[in-house]
Amino acid sequence: MESRAGLINIFAVFFSLLAYDLFLRSRAPFPRKPRWLYLAGAGAASGAAAAVKWIGAASLGVILLTYAWSWLRRRRGNGRHLPLPDGFPRRIGRIHPALVLTCCVVLPAAVYAATFIPHLRQNHDYSFVELHKQMFGYHAHLQEGHHYASRWWSWPLALRPVSYYWQVDEAEQQVSTILNLGNPILWWLSIPAVLVGVWFAVKKKSFPAQFCVLAFALHYLPFAFIGRATFSYHYMGALPFVFMLQGFILEKLWRAGGWRRELAFFTLLAAFFSAVYFYPVWTALPIPLGAFYQRMWLVSWI
Repeated sequence: MESRAGLINIFAVFFSLLAYDLFLRSRAPFPRKPRWLYLAGAGAASGAAAAVKWIGAASLGVILLTYAWSWLRRRRGNGRHLPLPDGFPRRIGRIHPALVLTCCVVLPAAVYAATFIPHLRQNHDYSFVELHKQMFGYHAHLQEGHHYASRWWSWPLALRPVSYYWQVDEAEQQVSTILNLGNPILWWLSIPAVLVGVWFAVKKKSFPAQFCVLAFALHYLPFAFIGRATFSYHYMGALPFVFMLQGFILEKLWRAGGWRRELAFFTLLAAFFSAVYFYPVWTALPIPLGAFYQRMWLVSWI
């Protein structure tokens, strides 16, 4: 639905996920390309994500914190190598810090700055620094509300989606709409998935869970400190890691067998039928007005 409305959130998510993919590829036991090349690609993708939206810089935070954690653990206790979490890439802390800083700080900053060149060549009113002051000042002092605004804590509950398109055919009594409403089954399982993910991260020392929980936190929690009007689509940066945690947990349930496998199966089945049911309001597929209201399970969705 984001692509149908031509919004930029999908690009921020794409570049962030690309950065994570390249970063983890750089730590593979036998990478197909030189490790520094993957790391440089991760840094460049992070810079591009930040250029789309500043929250995209969270990908850099995740990469640098993951590297720093591994680097410190390898050197803690007079050089004694402490055990790493289950699934943790073993070579992640073996890259020289100078190379990490070059690929994950200098290069992203250069990519970020380069994206402003076309704008600055056409508009000479503000310098690069002054432009950022103006942007930050606008968002910091924005007090105006919005009919579709919602607070950060409400996003996992899918309480207030944003309507991108609305058209009524009075003659046919049909409605076409594009509603920024995620799959309710998956969104409502966000909080349980993150809580279970935290348990796996802390108790089981699972690196996949630790990585996803960290990425979710850095892409989501900064919005708790933003005073201006925010919207449910700001949750998009954190959603991929919710889905990864859900897949991680469902895989554990499936492998456990018995009633746990049945729980995983019926969860997937519910998510599938929910997607089919809500597909018309995601894609502007014309449906009877009554069918539209049947899909509005909460009054706040209208």
